[in-house]
Amino acid sequence: MGRLFCARSYAFAPLGALVLLVLSAADPVAQPFPIPIRDSPWAYITVLQTHATEDALSVTLDTAFAGCPTATVYETRSTDDGRKLHHALLLGAFLNHKRVSITTQGCTSSGGHRILSVAVRDD
Repeated sequence: MGRLFCARSYAFAPLGALVLLVLSAADPVAQPFPIPIRDSPWAYITVLQTHATEDALSVTLDTAFAGCPTATVYETRSTDDGRKLHHALLLGAFLNHKRVSITTQGCTSSGGHRILSVAVRDD
């Protein structure tokens, strides 16, 4: 996190200089813009695909969701916590032809939406 104020006291500085110091003291690398967390629309899974060298899964839905280069693909990464539970829930939804909504945050390196959580609806 960035610092709001410098460690030194600038009580004698004019207000304009103090504001300039406060703005320049922020660390832009430590305060990136937060990546929004979004829910996909409810949709059916059309394709499930595993990866050859990773414990990861790609899911293609029948509804596009803007925000990543590949609008209908959602992916787990082999380092994600909870990925095995996501995989099980997605497989169950696919086999039972249930609608899913996938909570995402950002995009993966291959262009799909990064899966944070999965919801299944019984219609």
